[in-house]
Amino acid sequence: MDVNHGFAVNATWQTLQIPVIFDRAYLESLGISSSNPVALAVVEQMPNVARGQAIQIETINYVIDDIQPDGTGMVLLQLKKAA
Repeated sequence: MDVNHGFAVNATWQTLQIPVIFDRAYLESLGISSSNPVALAVVEQMPNVARGQAIQIETINYVIDDIQPDGTGMVLLQLKKAA
Protein backbone atom coordinates (compact mmCIF):
# COMPACT_ATOMS: atom_id res chain seq x y z
CA MET A 1 0.00 0.00 0.00
CA ASP A 2 1.31 3.40 -0.98
CA VAL A 3 0.76 6.32 1.38
CA ASN A 4 2.34 8.80 -1.06
CA HIS A 5 0.45 8.01 -4.26
CA GLY A 6 -2.51 5.93 -3.19
CA PHE A 7 -5.39 5.84 -0.76
CA ALA A 8 -3.38 4.55 2.19
CA VAL A 9 -2.58 6.53 5.34
CA ASN A 10 -0.07 5.71 8.06
CA ALA A 11 -1.34 4.11 11.24
CA THR A 12 0.56 3.57 14.46
CA TRP A 13 0.09 0.09 15.90
CA GLN A 14 2.29 -0.93 18.81
CA THR A 15 5.55 0.81 17.83
CA LEU A 16 5.11 0.28 14.09
CA GLN A 17 4.04 2.68 11.34
CA ILE A 18 1.95 0.69 8.88
CA PRO A 19 -0.01 1.77 5.83
CA VAL A 20 -3.75 1.14 5.98
CA ILE A 21 -6.75 2.06 3.89
CA PHE A 22 -8.97 3.85 6.37
CA ASP A 23 -12.71 4.46 6.04
CA ARG A 24 -15.26 6.04 8.36
CA ALA A 25 -18.45 5.11 6.56
CA TYR A 26 -21.57 6.90 7.76
CA LEU A 27 -24.44 4.57 8.61
CA GLU A 28 -28.07 5.28 9.37
CA SER A 29 -30.61 2.65 10.35
CA LEU A 30 -33.98 2.99 12.06
CA GLY A 31 -33.28 6.65 12.78
CA ILE A 32 -29.95 5.93 14.47
CA SER A 33 -26.79 7.23 12.85
CA SER A 34 -23.17 6.39 13.49
CA SER A 35 -19.85 5.99 11.76
CA ASN A 36 -18.23 2.62 11.34
CA PRO A 37 -14.45 3.13 11.20
CA VAL A 38 -12.51 0.33 9.53
CA ALA A 39 -8.92 -0.13 8.41
CA LEU A 40 -7.67 -2.51 5.75
CA ALA A 41 -4.10 -3.72 6.31
CA VAL A 42 -1.63 -6.31 5.08
CA VAL A 43 -1.66 -9.30 7.46
CA GLU A 44 2.16 -9.69 7.36
CA GLN A 45 2.59 -6.15 8.70
CA MET A 46 0.46 -6.86 11.77
CA PRO A 47 1.68 -10.15 13.24
CA ASN A 48 -0.28 -11.17 16.33
CA VAL A 49 -2.86 -8.41 15.97
CA ALA A 50 -5.58 -8.91 18.56
CA ARG A 51 -8.92 -7.49 19.63
CA GLY A 52 -8.61 -4.76 22.23
CA GLN A 53 -5.26 -3.47 20.96
CA ALA A 54 -4.79 0.24 20.33
CA ILE A 55 -4.22 1.77 16.90
CA GLN A 56 -3.88 5.45 16.01
CA ILE A 57 -5.01 6.75 12.62
CA GLU A 58 -5.00 10.42 11.63
CA THR A 59 -4.26 11.48 15.25
CA ILE A 60 -7.36 9.64 16.53
CA ASN A 61 -6.99 6.73 18.94
CA TYR A 62 -9.03 3.61 18.24
CA VAL A 63 -9.38 0.16 19.73
CA ILE A 64 -9.49 -2.88 17.47
CA ASP A 65 -12.98 -4.32 17.97
CA ASP A 66 -12.94 -7.13 15.42
CA ILE A 67 -10.44 -8.73 13.04
CA GLN A 68 -11.58 -10.13 9.70
CA PRO A 69 -8.85 -11.76 7.56
CA ASP A 70 -10.00 -12.09 3.96
CA GLY A 71 -7.85 -15.09 3.00
CA THR A 72 -5.83 -13.10 0.44
CA GLY A 73 -3.24 -11.60 2.79
CA MET A 74 -5.37 -8.64 3.85
CA VAL A 75 -7.18 -8.05 7.12
CA LEU A 76 -10.13 -5.76 7.81
CA LEU A 77 -10.04 -4.21 11.27
CA GLN A 78 -13.32 -3.05 12.76
CA LEU A 79 -12.48 -0.12 15.01
CA LYS A 80 -14.13 1.86 17.76
CA LYS A 81 -13.00 5.17 19.14
CA ALA A 82 -10.92 4.80 22.29
CA ALA A 83 -12.52 6.13 25.47
